[in-house]
Amino acid sequence: MNKRDVSSTKKLDAFKNLKTRVNHPLIFYFVFKYLYDIKEYEGGMRTTDYFMAFREIVYLILGLQILFYSAKIVSKMRNVNISSSRIFLRSEVFLKFLKNLFLFSLSCMMMAALLYLWWITNHEALRISVGLVSILALILLLLSVRNLKLTLEE
Repeated sequence: MNKRDVSSTKKLDAFKNLKTRVNHPLIFYFVFKYLYDIKEYEGGMRTTDYFMAFREIVYLILGLQILFYSAKIVSKMRNVNISSSRIFLRSEVFLKFLKNLFLFSLSCMMMAALLYLWWITNHEALRISVGLVSILALILLLLSVRNLKLTLEE
């Protein structure tokens, strides 16, 4: 008899004890099933855990680039007259900045809707979809900050 068989027999005995004391054993069957069987997964990592690690690495890499570009933008915006004339002269790049910023806000709204659906349904596919949309949103934010940096460059 392996370790899994012993733990499942203990759980079954606990379930039988509950069933004899309560008038509604069907309710406790579902509670038993969801509290014990789902947590039965012992050791190892699931696919969503690997994806979470990948997502956090992507956040770190893109976040450092955004921080670097933002520092350059702040240093270039000190002279207001020059920066405003550059925005006026490079309006096509500035429009790309605004377009990417708009797409970033749309992807954040989509991410919020998917998170709400995941909260309601608890499907792991929605959790992975939220991770992918959040990576897309961060890429769009990086592109918009990069376009603003290109607009203000000499």
